[in-house]
Amino acid sequence: MDPEIVQFAVWVFGAFWLWLGLSAILRRLGSPLPDASAAIVGWIAAGVSLPWVLPRVEHWLQLSTAASHWFLTTIL
Repeated sequence: MDPEIVQFAVWVFGAFWLWLGLSAILRRLGSPLPDASAAIVGWIAAGVSLPWVLPRVEHWLQLSTAASHWFLTTIL
């Protein structure tokens, strides 16, 4: 799998969930423009957290690939 695609997918996935949570929090606090503020903060926070999150995701992808390969070879 291409590392840039994995990095972008992890970044977008993290930014989406951060935006969703932060938007709800900022809306409850009565912040002006809660969706835009949450989107900006979520995008930046997801990008900053990539050095810590990306190695774990790549490790998980390798484990799931090995497990699915083992499962398919066992069945077939």
